[in-house]
Amino acid sequence: MPGFDFITDEAFRTVLEADLKEMEQCFESKAWKAVHVLAGSIIEAVLIDYLIAEGHEKSERALKMDLGNAIKLATEKGIISAQSKDLSNIIRGYRNLIHPGRSIRACEDISEESASIAMALVRLILSKIEGRKRSNYGYTAEQIVAKVERDPAAGVLLKHLLKDVNPYEMERLLLDVVPSKYMSPGNPFLPETHHFTQMLVSLFRMAYEQTDKQLQTRVAQRFVTILKEGATVFIFSYSRAFFRMSDLQHLSLDEGQLVKDYFFDQIKRGLIDEALILALSGIGKYLLQDEVSSFVDPLVKTMCFPDTENVKKAARERIIEESRRMEETILNNLKTRLGQWIHMYHSQEDSEHASLVEILKSSLDEVPF
Repeated sequence: MPGFDFITDEAFRTVLEADLKEMEQCFESKAWKAVHVLAGSIIEAVLIDYLIAEGHEKSERALKMDLGNAIKLATEKGIISAQSKDLSNIIRGYRNLIHPGRSIRACEDISEESASIAMALVRLILSKIEGRKRSNYGYTAEQIVAKVERDPAAGVLLKHLLKDVNPYEMERLLLDVVPSKYMSPGNPFLPETHHFTQMLVSLFRMAYEQTDKQLQTRVAQRFVTILKEGATVFIFSYSRAFFRMSDLQHLSLDEGQLVKDYFFDQIKRGLIDEALILALSGIGKYLLQDEVSSFVDPLVKTMCFPDTENVKKAARERIIEESRRMEETILNNLKTRLGQWIHMYHSQEDSEHASLVEILKSSLDEVPF
């Protein structure tokens, strides 16, 4: 059974999802009458929501419609076919099952077959409405996330799917839907290892890069607010998943300094992993002279001391990549600092690590291709 990802009102979507779940449970329990009543209720709600969303009827008037009028107007507007109309009217008849009249209750033919038809009609109506809404409105943020969750190979499609997301849904995607899904207490996946959470991070960055500067600024400032007001664990996870130092371009000097200080503190405390090293992407452009050692020292230590090979490689590559973003004076400071590390290792007769840093330092002068 399809879901309600095309419904943008979260409260309304939650109610519909609960009704759908209850209808399916009633079918499993052979409660055929309840299946018919819930099917009619779901169809009525979805049709009325769509009529309002598309401007076919004003909200106040539409919310007073019964199922019969909603079916009639939806047919006139070409939202559902004549066949769907006829089937919907059959379901509408079953709404009388809640009428107190004994004669009405006694005359209705309730069976597993009719309940199956009712559920099939719900499936058909949801599919029709979803298709029309996507055609006229584009994908909702929930639909994009649901695609990522259901399809492990969705990564190659994301760029194309995001082209069909309108500005309002793009804002919801970046400021609410993706972060909420990633940070959900009910998400059992480890952010660093599970494919779905990795896909959410990729989706977020891809959407961020495709949106306009105004929204990019709001997203970057959202992180500043989180730093000031969020819980430590939340900040830790959000910073690694959804912020990159290149985003500093959208912040004021004071806001940017707050962000840099947070990340410098993280790496100083040795909380270095691949996610944190990736979050440092773009910092080279924004380093001040007295911040060079705060950036490079923990990464050199990561390179030289026991750790996973992936993290050691990522630390080395981050230093090289950021060196190419630095102003000349900052780059010279970086080379000087690496020279000091080389001298220290030689003084400790640690030729292995001295050689490692020497190779790194020499690579800073190589021309990238």
